[in-house]
Amino acid sequence: MLFLLFILSQIPKVEFSGKLNIQYTREDNPNKPVSRLFLHYGIITLTFKPRDNLKVIYSNDLGFVRRFCAEFFIPRLKCNINVGKFSIPFGLQLMDHTSLLEDNIGLGLQRDNTGIGITLHPFFLSLEGGIFPCNSVRLYTATVSMKPWICDIGIAYLLDKYSNDKPQVNRKYYEYYAKIFIPTRLSLLWKYIPGNRMNKKLLGSNVSLELPFHPLFSPFVEYELFDPDRSLQANSIYRTIVGLKYVVTSNAMLRLGYYINREETKETKNNLLSLMAIVWW
Repeated sequence: MLFLLFILSQIPKVEFSGKLNIQYTREDNPNKPVSRLFLHYGIITLTFKPRDNLKVIYSNDLGFVRRFCAEFFIPRLKCNINVGKFSIPFGLQLMDHTSLLEDNIGLGLQRDNTGIGITLHPFFLSLEGGIFPCNSVRLYTATVSMKPWICDIGIAYLLDKYSNDKPQVNRKYYEYYAKIFIPTRLSLLWKYIPGNRMNKKLLGSNVSLELPFHPLFSPFVEYELFDPDRSLQANSIYRTIVGLKYVVTSNAMLRLGYYINREETKETKNNLLSLMAIVWW
């Protein structure tokens, strides 16, 4: 019996968590409305804790992206170190909606790479950085943020450097963001990303305002802009979104939004109604 208890005590602690986002959309066009029901994203995560300062994490985006990394924690330095394949640390990631900005620059939900990352918390700052030396690509990221009072502000940098034979496909991004949250009053988020890709300058911005006047209901409005050549003319894409968030339980939420798309191209300008059901555990 003592031997069995000893064996059981050596089994690392295992945690199972996940997040699912099921989305229904209805798009208006001159011919006929188009409706879709699909899984926007689904993340399943297994976390093993053989020691208090060590986690082994495996996650799967339902067959699309697999991540496997080890996370070490050094209490004296207030430092976390990730080794393996994980989500690259760059700026403030938006998970609960389809981000026009991040998806178009390739930093949406599937922003994973293999390398090493570090997070430090000196004083009131949070410092994140990563080096991802995979294949012919050298990816470097860094983020500095702080949370004074009701604010969360940060600056981020990303350099995606290819080998010398392909210098024309290098990309470089900066991100500046600020978030203000006043309980029962408002939540305001601003993001601004200038960058360079394929020897062209691009620009993106996101402004969102949410009014959490009720514990369960929060109306919101968002404005997103993506400009692939900083012309603010022919190739720019921008849209305004109005909607309502409803907290069903402590781990489930519905998000109803009406997307007013404006695309300065020859394509038809369509409006989009979106209903998201987000569940996590």
